[in-house]
Amino acid sequence: MVQWLVNQTGQVSIKGKLNQKSLVKLLPIAKLLKPHQAQLTIELSGIEQVDTAGMAFLLEIKEQAGLKQLKISFDGSTNSLNQLKSLYNLAKMI
Repeated sequence: MVQWLVNQTGQVSIKGKLNQKSLVKLLPIAKLLKPHQAQLTIELSGIEQVDTAGMAFLLEIKEQAGLKQLKISFDGSTNSLNQLKSLYNLAKMI
């Protein structure tokens, strides 16, 4: 299970398993980004497990944010996320 949590200041945290099976609950991405205006920070340290679909999801968030002129940043990380970022050379993108 994965959760997209928004705190009182508008910062988003992703918690749980960010994988192909769980991502269905978070789609469409445009709907998730709609309430955010100029800037969005997404905390990733709550991700328990991530697969390539989860990485693609994070990249798509970045792409969709760019289309709506939303500056996005990712904070925090986990071992599994770091491994995939390194494997796919995505450290500068996520």
